[in-house]
Amino acid sequence: MIQTYKEEQNEQEKLRGTFQVLDGNILMFIPPSSGDNILYKVRDGNNIILIDSFGNEPKKENRENYALIKK
Repeated sequence: MIQTYKEEQNEQEKLRGTFQVLDGNILMFIPPSSGDNILYKVRDGNNIILIDSFGNEPKKENRENYALIKK
């Protein structure tokens, strides 16, 4: 997975790991080198959003910064 930061267009981070499906619509990204798992919620076939460990989505005003959209 390649992560690009909106504030710094030229800065990208390449992450390696695997995805595990939890509860049908929750994806957990598991990087091998770190214990920091990343959780995403599947919203539809083309859109997932970052969530916290409690399942909360980002606040509405910041939500577009934390969504992954299939192009």
